[in-house]
Amino acid sequence: MKGSDIVIALMKEQGITQVAMAEKMGYRTQSSVRDRLVGKHDMRVDTLVNFLRVLDCDLVVRDHKTGKEWMVTDQDQGQDKSQVQDQGGEVMDRPSEPDKKGKLTPIEELLRAGTITPEQAIVAGWVPSVEMLDKMLNS
Repeated sequence: MKGSDIVIALMKEQGITQVAMAEKMGYRTQSSVRDRLVGKHDMRVDTLVNFLRVLDCDLVVRDHKTGKEWMVTDQDQGQDKSQVQDQGGEVMDRPSEPDKKGKLTPIEELLRAGTITPEQAIVAGWVPSVEMLDKMLNS
């Protein structure tokens, strides 16, 4: 299910119109909401997180093998977009290079476990480029 489909379903369940959503998100018009919900491509992760925040929901990444979870947050929650929060509430910086001790970063663990795809890591902004991703996975 695409992120926009989830937002549409939540809005319907909560009885929130596109006009009301636009007001809550600070958009000038209802069409700003509509354009993000019916676009040809799914919305960016930060846009999805903003919609979910207004709908009082969270975006969580879960490792199916370990059960460990991270909550994707936005700046409105007092955290940088480059951070994730694990299920214990600990905020971690976005990994960009392997740990100096040779251990894998949380995002490398998720990628190597197949929990998230490389495309998801790049779209989420956790990995800045394909080149960096190749470096992370091949080190």
